[in-house]
Amino acid sequence: MTNNCYYLDAILIQYYQGRDNSVNYRIARRNAHSSDGELASLISNMSSEPKSFQTSQEEAFKLLCLNHTLLSYISALGVHRCKIEDEAVLTLLNDTVCYIDSALRRKKTTR
Repeated sequence: MTNNCYYLDAILIQYYQGRDNSVNYRIARRNAHSSDGELASLISNMSSEPKSFQTSQEEAFKLLCLNHTLLSYISALGVHRCKIEDEAVLTLLNDTVCYIDSALRRKKTTR
């Protein structure tokens, strides 16, 4: 989840500054997708364990689907990362990203 936050933050910066395929942006994007792949691999490995070791498999698959969905939405924002001049739109985007970051980080600390 942390890498999704970094990727979203990297995209938000570009809405302020304009499209830039900087190293920081590409690293954030790659790390988010790598983490998603690692989560999928982990859950796949869990499903092949003996039944006695398969705890919360249904919840794990739900988490995987939600993470895929979130990363897809973030990636869609990344495709259209041009500089935005409208302050109202930038404020809305900034508030939304802050809310998402806060929600994801709060969930992480409560576990």
